[in-house]
Amino acid sequence: MSNAVFKMILCFVVVLILVPCAGHAGPPPSLRVVDHHTGEVITGALVTMDGEPLAADAAGLFPLPRSEGIVKARAYGYQRAELPLA
Repeated sequence: MSNAVFKMILCFVVVLILVPCAGHAGPPPSLRVVDHHTGEVITGALVTMDGEPLAADAAGLFPLPRSEGIVKARAYGYQRAELPLA
């Protein structure tokens, strides 16, 4: 099995959703794209929500404009990920 295929199978993009508890005021929900195995942030990831691009802040968090929709993430060398939010 080639290294590229092995990397694509084993290292895929995981989108961690950091959603505040219901009923508690706080920052809007956001997400960070990390490597599934190492937990390290994947810099340069491209993230969209319902087809609209999202921009990361200085901490690498992508603020979500709403709490429902389909979030997609991709990064060079990783398999694409899709996460429906409800």
